[in-house]
Amino acid sequence: GGAVSRFMDCRDGVIGRQRRAWPILDEEYFEWKDVLTAAWESAHHRRGFAMAEIGAGAIGIWAVRAAVAFLRHAQLTAPCRLLLIEPLELRERSQLE
Repeated sequence: GGAVSRFMDCRDGVIGRQRRAWPILDEEYFEWKDVLTAAWESAHHRRGFAMAEIGAGAIGIWAVRAAVAFLRHAQLTAPCRLLLIEPLELRERSQLE
């Protein structure tokens, strides 16, 4: 099943409710913490940001979230690099080895 927080985000968007200020403590809570901490630390120390998401699916949701968080806090010229890989989309098995 999906994360409770994703369900509530979708539901709130459909009914037009204001987004809550704090994350819900569900299976994605620690992923949020790690992604936001890495993005903020990179921006705060005036470094570029790089992230690889293995198993990114069609949209690479965690890489996108990290990039948005970084870009909100970083200098305009700070580099932000993302590598998204979805092994299930690779056509030849040999690419996985």
